[in-house]
Amino acid sequence: MNKETKTTLGSPTLLPYVFAVGGSIIGVAASFIKYITASNAIFSWKMSIFQMIVESIDKPEVNLSGVGDKIIFGIIVAGVAFSVLSVLFALLKKMKSAIVFAVLAFLPFLMLEKAWIHYIGFALTIIGAIWYLVAKKKNPSSI
Repeated sequence: MNKETKTTLGSPTLLPYVFAVGGSIIGVAASFIKYITASNAIFSWKMSIFQMIVESIDKPEVNLSGVGDKIIFGIIVAGVAFSVLSVLFALLKKMKSAIVFAVLAFLPFLMLEKAWIHYIGFALTIIGAIWYLVAKKKNPSSI
């Protein structure tokens, strides 16, 4: 291994890997910040998908008043699911997939104007994943 490409941590891909995984984990954690800190949120921790299904079965009549809340809840669930998939692919060192799911996770939260920490997690994931891909291409034997 060339001394110029070797980092102090041992592998030139270790630091980008930590950035990508850390950014993805921040993205997942940021998904819950609003609900942890809010005292009167639309969706509390007690409200689950199961409870929403049970409530909709109990009320057979069509009620459009809660449709908007359910749509927003679905968008949030999709964003969290994409965030979790981004973490999974970052951990598996599949950085192209991690980038795709990071973008897919970021879009719903961008629509809902969530906390600024989403921007940090998104940026760290993208920067780390691209950095990892570049380091891997420059030194394929380090992986």
